Amino acid sequence: MANMRVFTFVLLLVLMLCIGLSLSILLAQFCSEEVVGQDSICCREHPEFGKCLPGNESEENCNSYCSKQCRGGFCKRFANNHHKCHCYC
Repeated sequence: MANMRVFTFVLLLVLMLCIGLSLSILLAQFCSEEVVGQDSICCREHPEFGKCLPGNESEENCNSYCSKQCRGGFCKRFANNHHKCHCYC
């Protein structure tokens, strides 16, 4: 009889933890979509910005461009040592 109560308690505890974890994941996804809308420049590369070289005036310009709507930006390195302006999330 005691084993059945322990088993039921553990089963309910695991179920509650799973539900809590699922809700927190859904809430995190919902909040991230709210913060970064489709029209936002944040969390994206901007090839239309042109050449972006780290440690150069272009990186300062990228940071200024991104600072209008985001935390700032930097010249992100891609394949073949090619850099693009990327705005922080």
